Amino acid sequence: MSEQKVILCVDDEADILELFKDEFVDGGFKVLEASNGVDAFEIFKNNKVDCIVSDIRMPGGDGVTFVKNVKEHGTDIPIFLVTG
Repeated sequence: MSEQKVILCVDDEADILELFKDEFVDGGFKVLEASNGVDAFEIFKNNKVDCIVSDIRMPGGDGVTFVKNVKEHGTDIPIFLVTG
């Protein structure tokens, strides 16, 4: 059996996080959630993450800075930035 892929979803709006989580879980993925870029980076550092879906503008740490921090770790995982 193959290992379940992990998607880190980052958004400051709880409804959007719930929407992402529901869709990805239905697709067979494990979902980790954060409400800002600072918290997301801590989750990223402490977990194996296969893909990131992040909002761009969030209080408490924006998505662009978060992605820069992730890239500084030398990862080449897929990252999708979304905006409302």
